[in-house]
Amino acid sequence: MKGKVRQVLTSMIDPLRFPPDDIVDLYSQRWEIELGYREMKQGMFAGHYTLRSQTLDIIEQELWGVLLGYNLLRYQMLEMSRHCLGIPPVR
Repeated sequence: MKGKVRQVLTSMIDPLRFPPDDIVDLYSQRWEIELGYREMKQGMFAGHYTLRSQTLDIIEQELWGVLLGYNLLRYQMLEMSRHCLGIPPVR
């Protein structure tokens, strides 16, 4: 066996409609998104889930600001990893 055996338990069992390799790939992508959410909640919000804004429009703006800040940080991590050979961007 050359690669890892990747399995995901799912109720989507029709292999023609839901190819198993596609499901595994999508789950891997979803997991990365979940890790990003956790990082934002624990790191950028310092463990606090309270938004400072009081109106829906400003709450939406605050959330977009957090997402923008998160993506800018991740972009800089990617750029720095290109200059530090052998160090992946997630470190």
